[in-house]
Amino acid sequence: MADAIEAAALQEAERASRKAVNLGVVDRVVDDEKEIPKVAGVPTTKEFYVKHESECGTVYEGKFRSKILTIADRIAVGSMMSRMAGGMSFDSLDPLTRQLVEVVSHMQFSLLDKPEWFADILSITDMRLIEAVYKEVSAHESSFRGT
Repeated sequence: MADAIEAAALQEAERASRKAVNLGVVDRVVDDEKEIPKVAGVPTTKEFYVKHESECGTVYEGKFRSKILTIADRIAVGSMMSRMAGGMSFDSLDPLTRQLVEVVSHMQFSLLDKPEWFADILSITDMRLIEAVYKEVSAHESSFRGT
């Protein structure tokens, strides 16, 4: 049931994104022969590369592409956070768990492309790897929002 709700939220987010483009809310520019939507001159998608060596010596590297979350995406993120909290008040979770729930939920909707080894975020054991990827996603959000 939770998967169906998440899939429906993701579909709605995609529909909302397409509708915004179709209504002319989002400008489109061509960059490197790809069409990249921009709002107020800031690209709504970002490609980045991460290379990270874990404490046990495993090297993770790969290319990612993230997007700025729409309002529908943000609602879906909030819904996922609530489900991941298991019905408990989000504020009742310890700070580390709150941070992980927020980061994982955000990246489930903001990452458009990711390496195969990052496909199941919840199976990753290296929190520094999660932080390295989210740092890039967050930096893009901040540049878009002007913060």
